[in-house]
Amino acid sequence: MRWRKWCAVAIMALLTSGAGYAHAAKTIWADDESSLALYGDIRFRHETDNEVREGKPDRNRDRDRLRLRLGLDYKANEVVSLGARLATEANDDHSTNHNFGLVKGGGSEAGFGLDKGFIKVGLEPVWLWAGKNSMGVWDATGLLWDPDLNPEGIAVGGAFGEGYKASLSAGYYIVNETLYDDKDDTMLAWQALVEYGKEYSVKAAVGGFSVNDRTTSEGEDGFPVAGGTADYMHALVELAAKDWPLSPSVGAQLVSSNVDVDKYIGAGGEDSDRNATVVYIKVKPGPVDVKVSLWDVGYAGATALGEFNADEFAKTSNFTGWIVSVKGNIYKALSVQAKYFHQEVKNNAIDPPFAGDAQLGKGNKRTRMQLNFVVKF
Repeated sequence: MRWRKWCAVAIMALLTSGAGYAHAAKTIWADDESSLALYGDIRFRHETDNEVREGKPDRNRDRDRLRLRLGLDYKANEVVSLGARLATEANDDHSTNHNFGLVKGGGSEAGFGLDKGFIKVGLEPVWLWAGKNSMGVWDATGLLWDPDLNPEGIAVGGAFGEGYKASLSAGYYIVNETLYDDKDDTMLAWQALVEYGKEYSVKAAVGGFSVNDRTTSEGEDGFPVAGGTADYMHALVELAAKDWPLSPSVGAQLVSSNVDVDKYIGAGGEDSDRNATVVYIKVKPGPVDVKVSLWDVGYAGATALGEFNADEFAKTSNFTGWIVSVKGNIYKALSVQAKYFHQEVKNNAIDPPFAGDAQLGKGNKRTRMQLNFVVKF
């Protein structure tokens, strides 16, 4: 009965989808040199989780979640601009979703807080920003970094080329700020990207995340980063044929780390547990976008052992799985998306020390059905 309800709602919503709608920030004040624009979005999400656990009772849940974001962009002149955004649960270490129903005993909710706040200087073709902002790294699947996490730091980059587009960016970020002993955990992130073509196009990138973990134990001075000091190299490629029927595109993403297998994975760990691969295909039947992706993620193949990767598979690594996503616009700024997730343990021989509640245990598997309604304004 539950799946019938899900299917009926999703199919009806998608059948009423209209043409795609590009929604931009609304400029509310402007003169010859400066301007102020406001923007935001609200997302209602319902999701159903089912987890089969070996030797333990199954874990099932239904929950409703809400994300609200309000932002502004201010262009002071041709060189200097700034941005700021507030969001629900902005102080959460993973998600800006507000969980419904937490009246008593259900856990604390952080409320509304600063999600972004930065100053940007642009001198074409280069730019620099400092503060709290999205790092601007192309991540086709969410394997590298959760887009809900906006790190604090400084970043620089540039865009070049005629007939093709090439860009290079690098940033230095604080991923765990300590109090008094000058042992902040930091990360250096960089990426080089190139795009070529329109009707038939290729997009490719290489880059790396270098985590410097200087916190030895959890306490008032912070917490150790899962996986410790490590480098995560990544490569991505996507091929698109917009003139073909259904406008298909295919892509692949690879991450490889040098995490210490003996220290952070332990008995049963293999070199392959430091690698992750995602392949995907996207098609566009009319106004609807459909994406199917296959995941193979070693325990140390996601940044910080899955602590920093997106909520597609929240805070998990050491799994194989797949996702089917169908998305369309109902009317102008209102869109609906239905997603189905399937996830199973990849290496049952390991019992890693950093396996938290979100990690899958030996022999376990998990499914999730998710329905998102988003309004942009």
